[in-house]
Amino acid sequence: MVLRFITFLCVLYGRNSAAAGRNFNSHSEFVNEKNEFGPKCLQLSMSLTHLQRAIDIAVAAHRNMEDPPGEPYILHPMRVMLRFADPELMTVAILHDTIERAGVTADDLRDAGLSEEVIAAVELLTHREGVSYADYVVTLKPNKLARPVKMADLQDNADLRHVDIRADKPRKSRHRTARYAFSYKFLNDELSEDEYRSLMSKAE
Repeated sequence: MVLRFITFLCVLYGRNSAAAGRNFNSHSEFVNEKNEFGPKCLQLSMSLTHLQRAIDIAVAAHRNMEDPPGEPYILHPMRVMLRFADPELMTVAILHDTIERAGVTADDLRDAGLSEEVIAAVELLTHREGVSYADYVVTLKPNKLARPVKMADLQDNADLRHVDIRADKPRKSRHRTARYAFSYKFLNDELSEDEYRSLMSKAE
């Protein structure tokens, strides 16, 4: 809880938060911007410094994006992040959609000084075009960072307060919700890979 509170203070009071109102020519320009944190942030460990950088990247990357219910998209990765207390998991969580949805690259994350373990997890969490959802989830499952973050992502996506139900596309909405449930059960070892793939073949 202390870590989460300090992270909140960094976001709210860090001097670099003013950067959120700037326009950058590229994500690399953003992550290379000099970070000037408030006094409390200066006392944090290197891990939390990396987390602050990750938060900065995510806020810039998801600016002007909305979730289907019409709320700022950044609230989704923030909710996922706050399910964890470990700085490395929090870093992966806040960044988990930046490559897939916002055009950030792995090199941008390297330029920000993030570890290869974090970058590998974020890449695994990126659902690539042409890859089935089942293949995507099966591939990321062995990774110690990607797996728990994906489970937290699924929990947030399946929260009825945030689920986008389309009256004009009830079948698609139903299949999407089932896909979340099947994937979570598989990642939680409640379904075998064969069972999971069989169920997903009916939901995709």
